[in-house]
Amino acid sequence: MGILSKVTRTIKEGALASAMATTRKLTGGYDIALRIIAVSFSVFFLYTTFFGLISQESHIGLYFLGTFVVKRDVVHLVQKLLDRERKKD
Repeated sequence: MGILSKVTRTIKEGALASAMATTRKLTGGYDIALRIIAVSFSVFFLYTTFFGLISQESHIGLYFLGTFVVKRDVVHLVQKLLDRERKKD
């Protein structure tokens, strides 16, 4: 099996995998809240990068925190947990 056939097979498998993938849609206020958080973090990082108001360690720590918060899987998990709590009541 040549390199070209391996590359072609890998591309076909990737196309099949992306066709089977599903996207998650946030509902209610979660979508708006996520967008507000994402924009806030972006503006904050651009501002602090330009003016250098905080230390580099704090800047990197807040960057990772913002990335964790904005990650859709985490938001989706929180939404599931909150929906479970609402069903219990």
